[in-house]
Amino acid sequence: MGQYWEVAAYERFETLGNWFKIGEFLPTHLPKRIVHLLAFPALGSEDNPDPILKDGRAPHSQSSQENCALLQLPVEILLLISDGLDLNSVCTLTVSSWALRNLLRNKLDTRFRETLAPWAYTPLMCVGDGMTINPPIIDPEIFADFTPDPDLEQEYLPEYTYQLTVQAYMAHMNPPYALDSSICISPPFVNQALPPWGFTRPKWENYCRGTAPWKKTLYLQKYFPPGRRWVLRNFNTKEYVYAYLFTSLDGKGNRGFDQPDAKADWGYNLGTLVLVNTCWSDNESTSMLGLNVMGRWVGHCFDIADEARLFAEAEATGGGWVDVSVREHAAMRELYQINEWNALDASEEHA
Repeated sequence: MGQYWEVAAYERFETLGNWFKIGEFLPTHLPKRIVHLLAFPALGSEDNPDPILKDGRAPHSQSSQENCALLQLPVEILLLISDGLDLNSVCTLTVSSWALRNLLRNKLDTRFRETLAPWAYTPLMCVGDGMTINPPIIDPEIFADFTPDPDLEQEYLPEYTYQLTVQAYMAHMNPPYALDSSICISPPFVNQALPPWGFTRPKWENYCRGTAPWKKTLYLQKYFPPGRRWVLRNFNTKEYVYAYLFTSLDGKGNRGFDQPDAKADWGYNLGTLVLVNTCWSDNESTSMLGLNVMGRWVGHCFDIADEARLFAEAEATGGGWVDVSVREHAAMRELYQINEWNALDASEEHA
């Protein structure tokens, strides 16, 4: 048998939707969608310098643009205008004029970076549909203001709304508040970017045309450069796990921290680790062996950052962080072994 499960950021009232039985989706591509919602760009990556501005006005690229009323405005006014626009509108401005592109490219890049890691620092749970009580870490009145739909099935309407479980709440809110994590946020300028070194423009354009936005972002290597040592951080326990144990043969994470190397490590990634440790249900029914349905990290807050960010922030806050990479890697390997999952086949099938 087994319960159906879904990953929820319950304080944001968001879910990734019903992924069915955990023994069926755990060794597939689905867990890495959690990685996409937790990963911050590396600090210290190079940005384009600000344009040189003359007499407080936007720079001009061609004489034909000098009659444009928008470009005659002071730079401060143009920046204020862009602050009130959504990200795609700012992008449209940057491609409409060389001068505006020079002026706004850093702002566009900053605005895009702010869209990354929407689930960082928010409590996460992988909830089973057999649960009848919330874990102790959850405030019992978190849904006190919840007003149920009168047409909702009675099984989701407890006598007191503050007793509503996370699973029942998500069942009510899903799909209107479900995230389609297969469509990840990407920089709106990604298709206009120059191809990476070694790729001709036709090959780069063909790659972008049929590739998911998240992969395009990784491929640019601006926000998540290769060779960095990436870590999953648990802010509740102040524990961290290195991604390279899960993602590469050579220990450098060169396949990307969301791309497991099945030949080395059975095909799991940091998203798989979050799933396993944040499971919660008081019903022990599962479709796999060895799963603790009351995970040690349930309701905890995470992010994924590079090692430099980890050390810098740890020093600034007094340290106290513990590397639990070996412990978590060993536990994950054991879980895959006892379930006899052929992760090499699963990774190839769902890549």
